[in-house]
Amino acid sequence: MKKTLLILTLSCIAFTVNAQIKKIKGYLYATGGANWATYFQSSSDVKSLRGIWGPEVALSLRTVYPTWIGYEAGVFYSTKGARFSDSVGKVNINYGGVFINGLLFFPLINNDDAYVGAGIYAAGAINGKAGVDSMRQDIKFEADKWNKFDIGLQLRAGYVIKNTVGFGLHYDLGLVPPYTGRDLHGNTNHARNSVFNLYVTLKLAKIFEKPFSQ
Repeated sequence: MKKTLLILTLSCIAFTVNAQIKKIKGYLYATGGANWATYFQSSSDVKSLRGIWGPEVALSLRTVYPTWIGYEAGVFYSTKGARFSDSVGKVNINYGGVFINGLLFFPLINNDDAYVGAGIYAAGAINGKAGVDSMRQDIKFEADKWNKFDIGLQLRAGYVIKNTVGFGLHYDLGLVPPYTGRDLHGNTNHARNSVFNLYVTLKLAKIFEKPFSQ
């Protein structure tokens, strides 16, 4: 009799846990971080570049399925650019944009999760400056050298503690060059954004929770 009661109790627990897991959940996250930005250049015959630091903040909706896959989509504000060794000098461009990533979660103990993801982003320049010291001037987009739009690939990895606070790293590689110049031999050189970002995240709210049907 005791064994029967034990089996029934464990079965009820397993059923309850299984019912709780099989739901799609959506969370609102706020993210803040720091960029280490430079340009990936199409020509190897150019003067070396150095990176610059800049902020990035984002607001996103993260959706998690009971199969431990999901996606995250959001909006962001980000500063990118580079430091040239010639008259172009230091470049800072402020972007506003959107992103979407597919995510794969690795559930751990104590409601902790690790995850990796990949996706795309698209952004438009709000403003920017380029130049050396006091000679820095506003960038005139759509001129010969400067492109206002930035579209590229994004790779992401992170860790969430107790489904609330997290930290991670993402890397952005632009596909559209914001800057087009010349290398040492006068050949065209396309410079695309190359950005490493370290970030922290905070879950603001659970937006929805609904049953999952396979």
